[in-house]
Amino acid sequence: MNQPFPYHPAHRHQRILGVDSGCGGVSVIERCHRLLRHEHFTLVADNAGHPYGDDKSLEQVAHCVVEAVAPHLESRMFKVVQIACNTASHPEIVARLKNSFGVPVLGLIEPTAREVLCRHGYGRKTAVRIGIMGTPTLLKYQGYHQEFLAQAAAMGLPQPEMIDIPCHGLAAAIEKDVQGKGERVRLLLGQYLRNLPSIEVLIIGCTHFCLRPLRDMIASTVGPGTAVFDPAEAAAKNLLNWLGESKMKNDKPPCKEPLWRTSRADTGLIKRMRQSWWNLREAA
Repeated sequence: MNQPFPYHPAHRHQRILGVDSGCGGVSVIERCHRLLRHEHFTLVADNAGHPYGDDKSLEQVAHCVVEAVAPHLESRMFKVVQIACNTASHPEIVARLKNSFGVPVLGLIEPTAREVLCRHGYGRKTAVRIGIMGTPTLLKYQGYHQEFLAQAAAMGLPQPEMIDIPCHGLAAAIEKDVQGKGERVRLLLGQYLRNLPSIEVLIIGCTHFCLRPLRDMIASTVGPGTAVFDPAEAAAKNLLNWLGESKMKNDKPPCKEPLWRTSRADTGLIKRMRQSWWNLREAA
């Protein structure tokens, strides 16, 4: 698995492999698929390792991702790994995965920081106030903080003011709510967003929180004065750019929909989620 990825024009027809700790990564892969209709995606929903962000170290998260993804990469059917999890997109984890897999690995944090700073940082003399809704592990290891400060310095911008908004247990509650009723989820959202400090941008730092209608709930709660940013948007643009620069764009007919997989081969989960608010479909 440590051998360099043997680039060849034929590889542009290979699939793109996404990974997340559960079904939250659907929000990222669906956004990528809408922008890249000719690309073929497979998402591994690692429900065996779920949740990545509530009680794990970076070492444990990296181990979970390797365990979930490695069996799929053995087939050599994939040209790039798109991490569809904010916690697993920490720069240290991305670097380790690149070394472990021998194929390109794209995360969420780096393109999100770049996109937010380009939109809200240029042309101002004062620091932009950025809130990050995230899991305890994401916020503890400060991957977003490090990336924003580094990119702002490189762009010659004032250092942004980063404000953590911990959301312990929310991803697990979303994963459990297979009927999509949302009572527990709404309660937690209200609790975590109550008395929100004054911020200009709110990053939804967990892909589970970006599933519909949660994204709409968050936007309505914070109000029109705060720009709500979904990292899936930046990820899709970043993937598009990578495919173009690497000459890896697929020229085969468009793909109707991604394939959904779980690390526990739990087809029952996929069937149950079909009836939920995320409108998942069974893998083809």
